[in-house]
Amino acid sequence: MHTPFEKIQRPSTLSQVIVENIELSIRERKLVPGQKLPTEQELCAMFSVSRTAVREALRMLSARGLITIRKRAGMFVSDMSSSHAVSTMGLFLELKFDKDYILHVFNVRRVIEPEVCRWAAQHRTSEDLLLLQRNLEKLEGCDPADRDAESALDQEFHSTITSASKNPIAPVVLEPIFTLMPKIRAMVYGNIADCKSSALDYHREILDAIEKQDQERACALMREHINRAARQANEAIDRINTIARMAERTEKMPA
Repeated sequence: MHTPFEKIQRPSTLSQVIVENIELSIRERKLVPGQKLPTEQELCAMFSVSRTAVREALRMLSARGLITIRKRAGMFVSDMSSSHAVSTMGLFLELKFDKDYILHVFNVRRVIEPEVCRWAAQHRTSEDLLLLQRNLEKLEGCDPADRDAESALDQEFHSTITSASKNPIAPVVLEPIFTLMPKIRAMVYGNIADCKSSALDYHREILDAIEKQDQERACALMREHINRAARQANEAIDRINTIARMAERTEKMPA
């Protein structure tokens, strides 16, 4: 059987070398989505390594979503979709999430999201408008005490606009960032008053611009919306830091 794999010459990190070989074959389209991989025994012979090294490599490839292991059926190259990229990037951002990253998130959003909103105004469908209108109505009627529901609706509004842009790359870039919005929103709402009313006003105006296909206005409004949210987040961070410093001084004061 002809395969794209070669015997491994170096003895160290065998499993990692196997991973690199198989990943390279997938990147170069020598292995295509849905294609069945050789069996463990065949891979051992092809790479001239032990079954332990092959199994560890397959475990790593499976964890990264590059291959799918089906019981009694075999191992197959995964059909990579945008959801894989979104999930991986979302995990990275979750693990790196801190106060500095909050401001980095807004910096990225203010560069990308206004243009995505412009595309949404250009390409939106009647179905997109209906989804945005329903979202706005739900947010307007949402119980202010239900922060989780409000955060989910806020995130949904921005996600729907991203989808309405009809650019398939936009969700891959923005959806992982949107997953952080509930955390950021909770921090801001806990420290800054009148945030919801401000967000609702912008959502209404942005929806109106998208509905009228006013691309320039939609872009400008989204930029203003993100800039205001960034200022609120920065103010919330300053308040949190001030409270933390005051608490630290109190602890150091003699009894």
